[in-house]
Amino acid sequence: MANFKQHLQYGVATSSVASVVAYAQLGLDPVQSGAACVIGIIASIAPDFDHPISTPGDFLFNCLAIILPLAIIDRYLNTKALPLEMWILFMAVGYLFVKHVLKTIFHKITVHRGMFHSIPAIILCGELIFLLFAHLEVQTRFVIAGIGMLGYLTHLAADEIYSVDWQGNALRLKKSSGSALDLGNFREYSTWVTYALVIGFGVLVFEDSTAIPVMEHIKDYFSAYTK
Repeated sequence: MANFKQHLQYGVATSSVASVVAYAQLGLDPVQSGAACVIGIIASIAPDFDHPISTPGDFLFNCLAIILPLAIIDRYLNTKALPLEMWILFMAVGYLFVKHVLKTIFHKITVHRGMFHSIPAIILCGELIFLLFAHLEVQTRFVIAGIGMLGYLTHLAADEIYSVDWQGNALRLKKSSGSALDLGNFREYSTWVTYALVIGFGVLVFEDSTAIPVMEHIKDYFSAYTK
C-alpha cells in the first residue's frame, strides 16, 4: 500500500487540479476554490484515521474536534444571539467529547483498513462535507463535496495500485488487493454503522438540496400513527 507521503502527494496534485477546474468552470470563487483544495487534501489522508496511533488519525480527529462543534453551532443555533461565554463552553465541551469520547468509541468499533477503506466511506465523506457548508448554495456545496470525495478516492485508488507487485516477470496481487475499493465486510459491526450513517446523512443532504422536510414528514407520520 502507499505510504503517508505518497498519499499526501497524490492528494495535493489531484485536489489542486480539481479546485482550479472548479474555479474556472464550476462557479467557485477563489476563496471557495482554495478551501475545496484544502478539503480534498485532508480527505486524501482521511481513510487512515481508523489507525489508532497514526499521525493522520491524530491530525484528523484534532480537526474534527474543532470543526464539528462549529458546524453544529452554525446549523442549529442562532449564532448572533449566542454570547461569548456560551461559545467558549460549547467549543470546549465539543472538543473534549470528540477528542476523547467519540475517538475512543470510533476505535473500538473499527479496524485499520476496514470500513473506512471502502466505497460507502467515500459517499459518507461527501455527505459530511456537503452538510458542513450549509451557508452556501446547493450547487457550490456539491462541487466542494465532490472535490472532497475525489481526494478520498485518490487514497483508496493508490492503495489498490500499490497492492500490485510490479516486480518480476509476472504481476502478483498482494493480500491487501481489493480491500480498499469494496462495499465493506458485513461481518464487521463498523460496516453496519457506516451504512446507517450514509442513509441518515443522505436524508439530510436530500432535505437540504430539495427543500423537502423528510424528517418532519416522518415525525408527523409517527405522531399521527401513535395517536
